[in-house]
Amino acid sequence: MTITNSDPTRGRALEQQLGDALRFHGYDVATNVCVTGRSGARHEFDVVGEKSDGLTRYRLVIECKAWAHPIDKDVVFKLSGELSDVGAARGVIVAPGGWTAQAAAVALQLHIDLWGAAELDARLPLLGAGFVPVGHTPVTAPGVPFSSPPESARREVERAARGRLGLSRDVVAWFGAAWLPVWTLQLGLSRRQGVLRRVDSATHVWNDYEALDGTLIQQSTAEAARPPVDIGEHPIRAQLNEEKVETRLADADRRWQRARDVKVRSSDAAFQRQLNARDAARKALAVLGVDPPAERISVEHATLTYRPLWLGLLTRGSHERLIAVDGASGQLLPAVSDVLTAHVQWVRESLGGPVSTP
Repeated sequence: MTITNSDPTRGRALEQQLGDALRFHGYDVATNVCVTGRSGARHEFDVVGEKSDGLTRYRLVIECKAWAHPIDKDVVFKLSGELSDVGAARGVIVAPGGWTAQAAAVALQLHIDLWGAAELDARLPLLGAGFVPVGHTPVTAPGVPFSSPPESARREVERAARGRLGLSRDVVAWFGAAWLPVWTLQLGLSRRQGVLRRVDSATHVWNDYEALDGTLIQQSTAEAARPPVDIGEHPIRAQLNEEKVETRLADADRRWQRARDVKVRSSDAAFQRQLNARDAARKALAVLGVDPPAERISVEHATLTYRPLWLGLLTRGSHERLIAVDGASGQLLPAVSDVLTAHVQWVRESLGGPVSTP
């Protein structure tokens, strides 16, 4: 097993405990074993457990990554290829140091289990003495760290509950932290400028679209810093993937390209229809953070990032709404609040149920 920036003794002890856990459940276990795959390649695995039901033999492979930093998606892709080559039924990656959000997404797609603190704390105590709880397992992703205190955010939520005139009967039923998934897209905009001599020019913008409805929430002419943040405890799951966000931009661009050139007036009604179509196409692009005229719009880079939120659940009878406060600036986010309210059940399920009334 490869240990990166970690104590090798810890890695070997973890392998031994996992092997003991499999034996406890009736597996034949081998550790640090080489298996030759169908391709002829040899693969070294940390723990291999096999069990027979009389008709077939089930093989489980566990890879221990006792690293001091989270594993990335490449580790998951590598194990998936090896499992296919050796015909293993299931693969598990044990990573006490955590994993990136991309690694978690790939593992879910490839049906590989990731075990961190919660999984180890649930399974290894069965072995008796010698187990030390692992604690929190980080899940990292590019994002913005929390810097606004919860007390000021709570006051913003309570102010929203009272309403502008202080007469609202909303009740703050829940308050807590969350991470909003955001697609950060670097867009290249090509334009033609000049009167006598038309010259192509290119500019870049960085647009942030929340990953539930795709609403534009921020735009910048320079790339903002997105350091790794730990989203392990309170992430809201993304509903939109990268392709859907890009498709919306492409559709709006095609609509603009068709409508931008108003033809010679054939009648007042036809001319007005062309003007209306051009205005509607321009507005559709503006909503997505692109100001016409643009000869060409290209998505040069897309990254799933996370924005810190303080959330409050307001209730009035059976009516519920979510109030979002930026976890970095402390500012109320009305557009984000509206989106989250429209998806309150999704938010509830993403956060594992804490968004609930007493």
